[in-house]
Amino acid sequence: MDSETVKVFDVLGQEIRLNTGRGGGRTPPEDVVDCVRRAAGRVQERSPGLDRGQVLLLAALGIAEERMDLAREYEESIDVLQSSLTEALDYIDQAALPQ
Repeated sequence: MDSETVKVFDVLGQEIRLNTGRGGGRTPPEDVVDCVRRAAGRVQERSPGLDRGQVLLLAALGIAEERMDLAREYEESIDVLQSSLTEALDYIDQAALPQ
């Protein structure tokens, strides 16, 4: 049974408490928080006049877009792989036919 452990992180001065013992994801919470911090830092560099909430929202949108792009790319790669596999199997079937 997973025990729930609460870890406290700081993101742009905002205290975030995460339950780390749920076992839901494979990525450690420290890595997730670091990803958010880096994304927020990039937003702050480009637009230093934004308030913390706007920075975090834009960072979240950027992360979501990146995740969706990767998911789409993954699906396209699977489609290409399946098509290549079908072609290869067809080629093997043709080569195996008696001449």
